[in-house]
Amino acid sequence: MASVLEEDSERIIKDIEIEDRNIERYQIQSGKLYNLWHSKNYVATESYGLKIIGHGNWLPGVFETMAKLYRRQKRYNSEIDILEAGIQAQKEHSNSGVAIRDFQLRIERIHELQPNSNSID
Repeated sequence: MASVLEEDSERIIKDIEIEDRNIERYQIQSGKLYNLWHSKNYVATESYGLKIIGHGNWLPGVFETMAKLYRRQKRYNSEIDILEAGIQAQKEHSNSGVAIRDFQLRIERIHELQPNSNSID
């Protein structure tokens, strides 16, 4: 019985360590994305943002930066899509607090802005 518990403990610890490494990598990626956004390299921002989201980066800052990009470009439908993806990613990682609320507020604001826009994504 003790060896089974030890194996379970070792597996749990290993899973935690893997998740910690992923989060560290995701934080580095988020910083790089923000730097691209801050330097106004919008093409690279979108490309890199979609790439890291596609590879599992679920951190709220990634979705927030992408939403800002789409808002700046008045691509409201893309902004809604990325925010909805961000909400789903937060739910999947049990991060249902502030990020989801903020994303939902942004979506509400888009609905206020969208009728006044002639842009199409």
